[in-house]
Amino acid sequence: QEEKRKKEQEEADKLAADAKKAEEEQQQLEEKRKQEQKKEQEDAAKQSADAEKKEQEAKQKAKAEKEKKEAAEKKEELRAKKETEKEAKKKLKEEKKKAKEANKSGTPKKGSRIRDKKEKKSKGSKIKEKKEETTEFSVPSKELPSAPSPAPETTVEKSDDYNSSVFGDIANKALPPPPPEDDTDEIPEPELTMEEMQRLLDEQERMRKERTIKNKSNWETSEREKIASYLKKKEEILSPAADATTSGRKISAPAESIKKWSEFKDAEKQSKSAQMEEAKRKRLQEEQSARDFEAESIRRHLELLDDFKEEEVIEYNWEDVVNLRIEGFMDKQNTTHKLLSQAMQQWRTRWFLLQDNNLIYYREKQQNVLGKNRPPDGVINLYSTTAIKEVDAPNGVFKICTPDQAYILSAYDESSMQIWMKHLNNARKFYMGQKELLSSAPIASKEDTQQSGYLEKLGRFNKWKSRWFVLRDGVLFRYNNKGGEQIGKFPLYKAELSEYRPEKLDGRCFQLRDSKQLQTLILRAKDVEEMHHWLNNILKQKVLIEETVNSIIIE
Repeated sequence: QEEKRKKEQEEADKLAADAKKAEEEQQQLEEKRKQEQKKEQEDAAKQSADAEKKEQEAKQKAKAEKEKKEAAEKKEELRAKKETEKEAKKKLKEEKKKAKEANKSGTPKKGSRIRDKKEKKSKGSKIKEKKEETTEFSVPSKELPSAPSPAPETTVEKSDDYNSSVFGDIANKALPPPPPEDDTDEIPEPELTMEEMQRLLDEQERMRKERTIKNKSNWETSEREKIASYLKKKEEILSPAADATTSGRKISAPAESIKKWSEFKDAEKQSKSAQMEEAKRKRLQEEQSARDFEAESIRRHLELLDDFKEEEVIEYNWEDVVNLRIEGFMDKQNTTHKLLSQAMQQWRTRWFLLQDNNLIYYREKQQNVLGKNRPPDGVINLYSTTAIKEVDAPNGVFKICTPDQAYILSAYDESSMQIWMKHLNNARKFYMGQKELLSSAPIASKEDTQQSGYLEKLGRFNKWKSRWFVLRDGVLFRYNNKGGEQIGKFPLYKAELSEYRPEKLDGRCFQLRDSKQLQTLILRAKDVEEMHHWLNNILKQKVLIEETVNSIIIE
């Protein structure tokens, strides 16, 4: 039994080894078959790529030949067109020349009527002789009658006399006279008739239509070629699955192809949205930087005015009234027509600017640009206002009352309305009380109002030059040195005074601009205190000279 069991065990081991060997051989055959299949696929892909390449080369070659042929046709058409145009121009020139000569010959000369009649008769006889000669030349001798019939003679004479009389009478009306009759026997060149001209125009129109049709077909083919690759890619992605035996190329399943196509479209959408967000972010950054720059300029104006020492400033030069521009968008209610209903009184957005004693408003912000000289939509003079107060309405609404009408304005919110009302009331109080304060204040002496000293002036090529300046009688005089010859002056009447690049020049530079923006003076002091001293005295002189001039104009 043990021997029998051992034999069975050996036979089982032998069968297992044979099965294992057969399985290994099967695997080797499978791998060999796969390699052959892969090689066949690669060869098929290579052949298809070569075929596509050859097809593209053939298409490019055909396209180049077609373009060359079209270029030759266009060149031929242009040459024919130029020739026709040249011929037409030549004929027009000849016609104009003939018309001029006929006009010269057909104009009536100064003289007696008898001489004009003689000239007409001679012209008629010449035309008659010429016509007879032409008839004799054109008709054969066998068919000519022995004597001319009386009817054509009378008709020819009547037509010639009639034509000559008509051309003689209406020559003064600048109408085209008859062509001049030459005594030579040469036959004139035939002119284009209306039918021939119409035929020529029809031919040109036909050529133009053919050219447009060709251009359109060329454009369509180029557009198709542009999107051919895109359509091919889409077709490859969305194509159905096929067996490996029937096709050499491996094609993905429909679900996988749809997934790839959706991923492709999602990536395209994400790239577009990222580009739009980047553009939006840049635009918001630019707007924020512009607002920050405007706020910084206003803050520096206020700091400059706050730094003025009270004992050196005139009593009524207070807060931020002088040389400060407040501007921004507000809504203005249309109350010009009182008969309009409440619904018709619409709000209109305007750009408002508070400058000196005037509240100016424009239709757009771009109108308020220096050098464009565009008139504003309206001006509210603060001298003529009676009150500036809030309105029982939603937040941000207030009105400016004048004897003629009330201007109802709406700011962005409550805080911006308070800012506008504060500056408007300050400017109104300042300019309304300016005359009374000046009349009650003691007149300043010449020693108190004038100042002199060295300042550095910015010249050409950004070079600073030291000059001696004297402030007197509302004018800033400039000299080469102390006691030297005067080389210039700057009137302070309606001039603008401001800092000049405080962030880069240590805050001790200021600039002056005249009222017409034609002259600018940039000056630099030794330190900030000296600059403030000059600014205070310049402001005093400016206010005094403006008040003096205004009082003279009023009187």
